[in-house]
Amino acid sequence: MTAIPKVKVIAPVGPLRMGDSVEKMRSDFDQLLEAGTNNFIFNLSQVTALDSTGIGYLVRALNFSRQKGGTVKLVGLPAQVRNTLTITGLIRLFEVFDDDAAALASFV
Repeated sequence: MTAIPKVKVIAPVGPLRMGDSVEKMRSDFDQLLEAGTNNFIFNLSQVTALDSTGIGYLVRALNFSRQKGGTVKLVGLPAQVRNTLTITGLIRLFEVFDDDAAALASFV
């Protein structure tokens, strides 16, 4: 029997850009990582804007989770977020899913 990894879903709402929104998520992520969670799903379906700080945060989260043996998967990318990640070439770093259920299933 295969063990199901511990996965945390993070679902930011609004802009994911420089300022309080990214700092709060970074703090929450760091606490979860320190508590032993290393697999994350970022449901970005409610993200209205993504700037370089938000992109940096996603890449940082991916790198830190990989250092702990886990990963970050993205879900529900709005067109603007998908375009930004595609233009920067960073979308290829992440597995991308349409919904949380499909992303969760990919961890098994």
